[in-house]
Amino acid sequence: MKVTTISTDRTGMQTASALLAVATTSIAVFLLPAMELLRINREYFVAGFADGTYLYLAGLAVFLAGAVAWMVRRSPVARVAFWFVVLSGPAWLLYSVLGLLAPRTGVFVGLATVVVLGSVAVTVLGTDDLQRRIVARLGWIGLAMVLYLAFSAALTATTISDAGPAVAQDVSASGASELPNAYHLVLDEFQTDVFEAIRDDDLDAALRGFTFFPDALTEYGRTEMALASVFGLDPYRYDRPMDAYQRDAFSGPRSLLTALEDGGYVTHGYLHERRQAGGDPSPFDWSVLHAEQAPSHVSSDKRRLAVSVWAFAHLPAPLAGQVMPASHEIQLEGESLLPEDAPPISVASFRSLIEDEARRPASGQYVLGHFILPHFPSVMEEDCAYEEGVLTGVVSQSRCAMLLVERFLSRLESLGRFENSLIVIHGDHGGRYVRDGDRVGSVETKDVFSEEFSRARSRPVLLLKPPGVARTGAPPLRSVPHPALLSDVSATIHATLGLAPRFRPAGSSLLDPDFPDRPARYYHFYDKHRSRFISGPLHRYRVTDDDLELDARIEVPTS
Repeated sequence: MKVTTISTDRTGMQTASALLAVATTSIAVFLLPAMELLRINREYFVAGFADGTYLYLAGLAVFLAGAVAWMVRRSPVARVAFWFVVLSGPAWLLYSVLGLLAPRTGVFVGLATVVVLGSVAVTVLGTDDLQRRIVARLGWIGLAMVLYLAFSAALTATTISDAGPAVAQDVSASGASELPNAYHLVLDEFQTDVFEAIRDDDLDAALRGFTFFPDALTEYGRTEMALASVFGLDPYRYDRPMDAYQRDAFSGPRSLLTALEDGGYVTHGYLHERRQAGGDPSPFDWSVLHAEQAPSHVSSDKRRLAVSVWAFAHLPAPLAGQVMPASHEIQLEGESLLPEDAPPISVASFRSLIEDEARRPASGQYVLGHFILPHFPSVMEEDCAYEEGVLTGVVSQSRCAMLLVERFLSRLESLGRFENSLIVIHGDHGGRYVRDGDRVGSVETKDVFSEEFSRARSRPVLLLKPPGVARTGAPPLRSVPHPALLSDVSATIHATLGLAPRFRPAGSSLLDPDFPDRPARYYHFYDKHRSRFISGPLHRYRVTDDDLELDARIEVPTS
């Protein structure tokens, strides 16, 4: 059998077409995913959670391999390698589409087989003229991909330039002198069951004057909507995009922050993401992102994270599991991934909040701190020590979170601010844990829509200390079995601080002696698109005293 070759006439047009055809694979498989990672991270984070360098290098390596194979195509092996690279690009684009419609593994294996056999067949059976025509036509696809890459790069550059720093003002700015301070700590993914597992007499004593609501429920199992339900005065009614509801919850007329501003408060935010600072300008009078305070000794392998995100987003599960660490796979199954440095950076930011308190006025201040504690990855020791690469556990990281809370409460007491302040501490949602005495284990399921996962995820910690209660002489932490919702936090702050909002909050004050009986409450969970935008549908669960069950799947507007 005679092996035919592409004509050795190295015309500029033919070479350009060949290189553009090779570029299709590099751009589709590696460069565009890397660009998307950069765009998302720079838009939502200061330091980013992933560095796409490995993906850019992989794309460059594939392009160079294809280009070299073209240049030395007299060798049969080089010719097969060239066609393998060239055919992989269109096949990958087809895989990206078909993978949404059919099981990924079968599509991937089928197309990979076609590419391998096609590379051999074109090399062995294709005439010179046929091979030239194939290269020319695939070159047009490559040209389209190059133009799209240039457009995407320009969009990324625009996004980066528009994402300016959060607005910051002097932390010592004074609010109205007659107003008590309010402190609002959100401990991300702090589940009631984990808090109860670490609760002991010493912790109860440290939380003197506080009330614990062990039956509290979050309406949403993801941070964005959970926080929106706290800061917005109205429940989400499924009638508009969820991101629009979130924006209004932080900066609209029906926002808790708007009511605080109307009431004469100066607001401070210690935040994880730029989105929570409202972009530029921030709805807070003074705000700082955790990553801006990252200690120099804290780092993580963000390139490894980028590879894991790429593998999870594009490869069949069996292959992806070989590429990424098991811990990344578990996080990504829950549509979330954080670097190892997120918790220690939050610890540093929490310590800054504590240190800043002495410079804040003793009245008229509202301080929000949203910390990635005890949220995974679990890397903090009980005393908040951190060693890179060492995993601990949710119990250790939860004790670290409460140690920082205790230090903050002691700082307030030493400054004479504890008694007259409102202090609210809560999770935004639970985690994936079940409790057995003082032991905590993970829910035995990967299905984020299972009843077991939802039951755990729906249970956030909720603690409250009203003004007028001193730490010294107050009884240890007590529990009240109110059927509370996180949306009650806004109503409690309004009522306790005497705010006169333009609109009445939908929730109920946790201090109301006639707190409503709620035979049924509702919890929601939803998918997130790979770009981290919400894509629905909402899965609504009906929660009663002894049961949680799927109530409805609700399609919500996306634009």
